[in-house]
Amino acid sequence: MKVKLPIGRESGWLWRSERILGCLVGVCVIGFLLFVAPRLPRSHPAKPAGAPADSVPLAHLPPPVAFDPDVLDAGKLLQNETVTRTFRLRNRSEIPLRLVALRTSCACTFVNTNLLREVLERKGEILVPVRFDSDGRSGPITAIVEVVLRAGTTNYVVVGRLEAEVIPDFSYEPRNVQFGRLSPGERATETVIFRPRALQDLVLTSTQSWRGPFEVKVQGLLATVTFHAPAITHGETYSQVMHVRTSSPRVPQVTLSISGQVVPEVEVIPSALVFAAGEPAGVSRLTVRALDPCGVIRLVKVGLGGQEALPLVPADEVSLSEWSLAHALVITNWTVAGADRLEVEVRIQNGAGRSEARLASVDIKRLVKPKQETKP
Repeated sequence: MKVKLPIGRESGWLWRSERILGCLVGVCVIGFLLFVAPRLPRSHPAKPAGAPADSVPLAHLPPPVAFDPDVLDAGKLLQNETVTRTFRLRNRSEIPLRLVALRTSCACTFVNTNLLREVLERKGEILVPVRFDSDGRSGPITAIVEVVLRAGTTNYVVVGRLEAEVIPDFSYEPRNVQFGRLSPGERATETVIFRPRALQDLVLTSTQSWRGPFEVKVQGLLATVTFHAPAITHGETYSQVMHVRTSSPRVPQVTLSISGQVVPEVEVIPSALVFAAGEPAGVSRLTVRALDPCGVIRLVKVGLGGQEALPLVPADEVSLSEWSLAHALVITNWTVAGADRLEVEVRIQNGAGRSEARLASVDIKRLVKPKQETKP
């Protein structure tokens, strides 16, 4: 006989409490797996004793192994002056360390590589001399010195800094003279200003010099550079190196790099068309360029027989009717027979909205057939 037990308030409340408690426990377990477990440290298998040192990443060696001091001040130096400062590399640890690498961050700083393979004994120290060459530098200089040490299969890095201030005999601006674009026949002038620094009685001894289209004059502490743009019909870039002598025993000469570009308003490329003599065949491409929007309106051949207008034959489907900065034409040996040069008339539209005609020319050259030897 089955007996049904009555369910009262107390038993119902107990049943509901057990369900709520079970839900809370489940939420706690899920939260631990999602948020806490990933942050717990994981154990790694020990690296075998025979593992190579290169497989171990570099680490900065904490005190008590370090440079003493970690910053060396070389003070104020003149140009082309060399000084040597010495770091003390102290080892207050209980393990010996072997020097395996020495390096610096600047080509002006040198460390003696004879220290390589030396052992820094425990509680010992090694002197690390560092040579600094100010050369042609100026202003504040900071060079980093690194020493790589090895203990067992682990490499460590100790870092020090060498600081110096180089006071130049003089300074000058600009360092390079760039004229940019000029038109043929134009002239432009730039000035290089020299200012005394450590050498107060600075004197520039060069007087005048010419290099190609560039003229350099020195008066007092000023070097004046003038670019005389040649009257050429095709674009050309000019560059030269000029030297200015000074009274400084450390910097007796200054080298100036000078450059400029000459760009004609209208340019025909190439500057000469070459055809074989007496041959009717031969096709060339002629390109007409301008600084402003242009249109080719006439092509004329000039020779002993006078002048004769030629048809405008566009190349590569370049439309001669539209305004642009370049036009291409087809020139044949047959069309320029008897011509010494071609004249291209171009209409330029300037920034003010006015249009003007310009002429540009290209030479015609013919190859001469070699004479055949006659038999006697």
